[in-house]
Amino acid sequence: MTADAAASLPDGIRSKASRLAAGVLVAAGGVCWLAPLFVLVAIVPRFGEIFEKSGIEGGLPGATAFALGIGSALGEVGLWILALWLVLVLALAAAAALAPWRLMVCVSAILLGLCFVGSVAATTATVVALFLPMAQLMQQVGSG
Repeated sequence: MTADAAASLPDGIRSKASRLAAGVLVAAGGVCWLAPLFVLVAIVPRFGEIFEKSGIEGGLPGATAFALGIGSALGEVGLWILALWLVLVLALAAAAALAPWRLMVCVSAILLGLCFVGSVAATTATVVALFLPMAQLMQQVGSG
């Protein structure tokens, strides 16, 4: 399609490829959050069991207790949260695909970037929170 022909199209009409690309960008951003969700629901509770058996002196650090609480809460309602998240991601993907072209690309790229950075930060914070008590345990074993 030539530039003149593209310019003559109404603002709301785009190629199927650009609509699909916007939807895929938003969906990819949504998928980025599956890794931290998996860590919180599947891995964090196992660490909780280990920490209970170990008897850490002085109790768990606040960040660890917070991560264990979130993991426990998400474990109880995990399927509902996953279903709600999927509906939200699909709604955002559909909205991005129907928006004007420039807005669609900007919003999709920003959302993907925010989701990626947020999921990496959430996963990193969870891993750090789980390894804080491990350092305490090593100190207890080394001194005792």
